[in-house]
Amino acid sequence: MILTRRQKELFNFIENYIEERGYSPTQREMSDHFNFAGNASVVRHLKALEEKGLIYKIPRADRGVELVKKRSIKKGSNEIPLIGTLLGDAPIESYKTLDFIDISKAMVRGLQLFAFIVKGDLLEIEHIKEGDYIIFETKKSADNGEIALIHAKGKNTFLRKVSKKADNYILQKFDKNREIEILPLNEVKIQGVYSGIIRSPYSLTEDIDETD
Repeated sequence: MILTRRQKELFNFIENYIEERGYSPTQREMSDHFNFAGNASVVRHLKALEEKGLIYKIPRADRGVELVKKRSIKKGSNEIPLIGTLLGDAPIESYKTLDFIDISKAMVRGLQLFAFIVKGDLLEIEHIKEGDYIIFETKKSADNGEIALIHAKGKNTFLRKVSKKADNYILQKFDKNREIEILPLNEVKIQGVYSGIIRSPYSLTEDIDETD
């Protein structure tokens, strides 16, 4: 992985800051540390670090920069992998473990679960808000009316509300028009089914990120 000099300096600053204090610096603190004229440079470098898999950003959090953790889940643990962000109907291009989150034993129930963090407000029609953790069970089939992660042949992975009719899947989007797409069963793979959410306190607050 190739980092620019400034990206490496910023990552090291964030890493040391978190190690010393237990939480991440704000964008303003990063900008002040490097004597940037404003936050635009910080935003650009943070985006690059996130794209390179070194950090991820929690929506609506002033100190919302987290380091990607490289470790595995212990057997019997209540932790599940956080594998990406979910932006409504937008395609999910890849999965990678960003972090691990603790959930209740009642939710785990011996199931193979994973989570995304929600960005944007497109899923509010399902009472899922920005900043929430949306939990999925790894499954290869979905019942009518279930919300599922689907991979369509020749396309990316998407979140859809699923129904079956004859030899087809009816896939409903979450936009205001609730558009549908009909695809043959053999062209669709179910990768996970919605299991629940963990409500984030950030989903109840206004965005307080500092930007110029």
